[in-house]
Amino acid sequence: HSDVLHVFRRVYGVHANALEIITVSGGCLYLRFEAQDDCDLVMSLLQEKRQAFSTRLGASGGGAEDVLHDIRRMTALWQSGLLSNFHYLDFLNCAAGRSQNDFSQYPIFPWVLADYSSETLRLRDPAVYRDLSKPVGALSAKRLEYFKDRMEGMSEDERFLFGTHYSTPAY
Repeated sequence: HSDVLHVFRRVYGVHANALEIITVSGGCLYLRFEAQDDCDLVMSLLQEKRQAFSTRLGASGGGAEDVLHDIRRMTALWQSGLLSNFHYLDFLNCAAGRSQNDFSQYPIFPWVLADYSSETLRLRDPAVYRDLSKPVGALSAKRLEYFKDRMEGMSEDERFLFGTHYSTPAY
């Protein structure tokens, strides 16, 4: 229990019957329970056991207020340049309930580059980055036209422009 840094309740198969345990060394354990009561019991035991250790370490106790405190702390680290973009986004995904251990809740990382052909990227050149004011489906006129044509072929009550959700591509 002294290695446990965070315990997050996770949703698996539309039920809050899983736990993700993050260790001080960065390890991760994802547990799914058949019975909700078993999940609740293990969560309570882990929270009790790690409370003293978390206090000594300066980490949160696991409540909503503590997660918000952690987000503020991580944001400050990121803003000051002490935390990489990847690690900041990975933390935000984790705090939002996303996990690399569950494909239905996989973390989201924005697609920010537009230049995939240059041998060297000039990061100060705005042309290297995609237009974030548009969804990925509208980045080119040809791509947007494809989605509009497809939408026109749908029945009136089921029309949508972009149908694939980044976590669960079903269309």
